[in-house]
Amino acid sequence: MRAVKLTHYVKGPQELEVTTEPTPQPSPNEYLIRIHAAGTNFFDLLQIQGKYQHQPPLPHFTGAEFAGVVLATPTQNAGTGSTIVSSIDATINAQTGHKFKVGDRVFGSGMGAYATHISSPESSLFPIPEGWSFEDAAGLYVTMPTAYGGLVVRGQLQSSEWCLIHAGAGGVGLSAVMVAKAVGATVIATAGTDRKRQICLDYGADYVVDYTDKAWPQKVIEICSKNRTGNGKAGVDVVYDPVGMYLIFPVLTKEPN
Repeated sequence: MRAVKLTHYVKGPQELEVTTEPTPQPSPNEYLIRIHAAGTNFFDLLQIQGKYQHQPPLPHFTGAEFAGVVLATPTQNAGTGSTIVSSIDATINAQTGHKFKVGDRVFGSGMGAYATHISSPESSLFPIPEGWSFEDAAGLYVTMPTAYGGLVVRGQLQSSEWCLIHAGAGGVGLSAVMVAKAVGATVIATAGTDRKRQICLDYGADYVVDYTDKAWPQKVIEICSKNRTGNGKAGVDVVYDPVGMYLIFPVLTKEPN
């Protein structure tokens, strides 16, 4: 297989090298996936520089998100211990006890997504929705659950509320914009360029603010003052910050749990 193998930390993606490596073989408890698309996240960039809080030991294959096709199912049935016949070329497939079969389109996450093949346990795989491309699915596994967990599970965002999303054009930020709009909330997104602010609007944000402007907190409050009633005029209800911005407290009105 072809893969991006990291043997030493680099300054950026331009220093990465593609190597030829042995293709993974069918294993007792993992699927063999032929990768068709891979996602790129900010933490991927940090990992190749050795700056992420969770650094796998060197050497390792890079990339975390992928989408592709099942080439072989696990050779062991976890439920009964019986053998499952499968093959890399998909000419043999007697799948009897697994969620996926040879030929299924799946997406998931696991170290080594920047490659032509990857081995993955069933717990890390999901079916690609009907009508979705591999590219659509490859960017779903990491960012969307992160956004949902922050906004809905932790922030308890409601349809009647307003949400401020920092770095709205980034991977996690853009996912947060879509989650917030799916909930029914009103979204103010921040971004540092005209192009990024337009992307936020294209994906559903109701208002955008330039976070490079030192007066951005006041601009957020102005938007709320003009378009909200009651206590809402003071600011937003939930602030979602995937970057680590500062001075967000003037626009937070919801009492923490």
